[in-house]
Amino acid sequence: MLAKQPTHIRPLVNIERKRLLSGIGEVTVSTGQEVNAGEMVAQAELHDHHILVDVRQALQLKRADDVLKVLNCKPGEKLEEGDIIAEAGGLFKRVVRAPMNGVVTAIAAGKVILEVQGRREQIRAGYSGIVTQVMHRKGVLIQSHGALVQGVWGNHSSGSGILTQIGEGAAAEMEARFLTMDLRGAILFAGRVNNAEILRNLVTLSVRGLIVGSMSAALQPLALEVKFPFMLTEGFGNIGMNLAAYEILHTVVNRKHSSHCPPRVKFRVMR
Repeated sequence: MLAKQPTHIRPLVNIERKRLLSGIGEVTVSTGQEVNAGEMVAQAELHDHHILVDVRQALQLKRADDVLKVLNCKPGEKLEEGDIIAEAGGLFKRVVRAPMNGVVTAIAAGKVILEVQGRREQIRAGYSGIVTQVMHRKGVLIQSHGALVQGVWGNHSSGSGILTQIGEGAAAEMEARFLTMDLRGAILFAGRVNNAEILRNLVTLSVRGLIVGSMSAALQPLALEVKFPFMLTEGFGNIGMNLAAYEILHTVVNRKHSSHCPPRVKFRVMR
């Protein structure tokens, strides 16, 4: 099981979050303005640039030459965001994916260089709140109030939707019989999940997020591939969600909220 790190669970807190462009651009909102989760707050025109993907480090390979054995691409090849650049076997398959659309221009010293065409970057608020600070041509600081449930693992994704309870308690495992079409567009929470077919069904249902106490470590590669935000409050294993977190989520069922799931994540429930 993943070593448990200190987490924060609060029924009501002030939440502040910076929303920043990767370069210089234009802020489209003003201080004191109320914004919703999907509203654009800043945008920029990005020029052609190069991205360095360190495959050797990502796959923890001993030698740079070992990278050539696991590559799935070659110089001159066009890649789309999410395409597999390299993959290594073992107990758990590890993959390196293209962070965005681009062309492989070089492979050297265990690294892959992608040339990325210019594009328009748009930053959205991420959750409802008030703009309390505008950072000139860079982004904003947004403040709101809500409940806070912090997890120990996430799949580096974000989204918003209506929170919905699945299953029969904090210790219960998700079962296929609970998955119905009316869950489309919802963010679900349950005690635990250990079945790969459940995750595949959630993709088919187009859910917008999943929060569970724990999941089987064998599901980690699949959990990293799904398009919706996915968070564990306890870690890898076969235990339910802690009661404090479960009760907070239970009290805000069917209320609009937003989620953000980086590798170690704070899950924000908006009241």
